[in-house]
Amino acid sequence: MELAVRRGAGEFYVYRIFDEHQTLYVGKGCRDRLAQQKRRFRCNGEIVEKCTSDAQAFAREKFWIAELHPTENVLPGGNGGWSIKRKKREPVLEIMKEFREIERMGTRKYAARLIVNFARVHPHLVPPATLQIAQQHFTG
Repeated sequence: MELAVRRGAGEFYVYRIFDEHQTLYVGKGCRDRLAQQKRRFRCNGEIVEKCTSDAQAFAREKFWIAELHPTENVLPGGNGGWSIKRKKREPVLEIMKEFREIERMGTRKYAARLIVNFARVHPHLVPPATLQIAQQHFTG
């Protein structure tokens, strides 16, 4: 049921990339997206459903991912997955920066710095004795 998609056509569709055993990937496309993905995966592909709008294609992409269980889709679909991936990576980068800082300073100094900085913002939440000990480790 493979259909050729002409360049410049405004038709939206949901496609699947497959090998002889299983569906590898389900995506939403228009124009030559299917041809691009067939080259990328070096596998066969076909349009599984034509859609009348971009929004409908996103919704149907989500349906077909749930239905076909492709092995290469990371997300459930329906939203142009690359943007979500980027959001998920940002906190990891921040955590890695914090780990590097802990390694550089040492865990006690890092914890002390955290307490001192927290006490500057919320002085009523840090007991005076704890703050005094943290200040000794942070400056010492």
